[in-house]
Amino acid sequence: MARRPPAKTARSAGAHRPKKRCSSKPKRAHANPDKEEKAAGKLSAKFHGRAPRKITDITSERVERYALAELGRLIELAVILPSGRSVLLQFSGRRPRVASSPEGGQLYFEGGDQALDLQKLGLSKQLPKDHVEIGAVHKIVYHTSKKFHDFEPGDYVHEFAEEGGQLPTLAYDALNKRLFLIGGTYQTRPEGIRN
Repeated sequence: MARRPPAKTARSAGAHRPKKRCSSKPKRAHANPDKEEKAAGKLSAKFHGRAPRKITDITSERVERYALAELGRLIELAVILPSGRSVLLQFSGRRPRVASSPEGGQLYFEGGDQALDLQKLGLSKQLPKDHVEIGAVHKIVYHTSKKFHDFEPGDYVHEFAEEGGQLPTLAYDALNKRLFLIGGTYQTRPEGIRN
């Protein structure tokens, strides 16, 4: 949503463009790619019962959003963990941006410090995994300014599924230390995030 009346350029209209990776090769997850390749070769040998005969580089295409509508800065997420325990994830310092897909159907968290301590959350048993389910999100708090409050900056609270519907699931990309939402029946509208 725009913080000011719409302008001609996407940037001044509150749009956010995620950083784009232009490399055709995947980014290496570790500082020592040879060590990771050796570990992969050992697992392949154990799985198949013989040593691998070759290493194959595979290039795959990924479609990512080119532009997102910036909504504000993330302050907190209230999450119900798989154990049933409710936790409040708070963000300070380099807060991630809350953004929406152009049609309003998907929220994104871009930039900032999104790192989670999975051990502290009791989720380290799921490791080693690249993607970890954190739990159902029932509340988001973000900081922004809106026209109907005379552009006074403030914190906005949204309870997911408050009008019925399904809660989104918070997941974590452990390799890139990024949060993302899966599912849910919320929509981003001019008046805010709605269910």
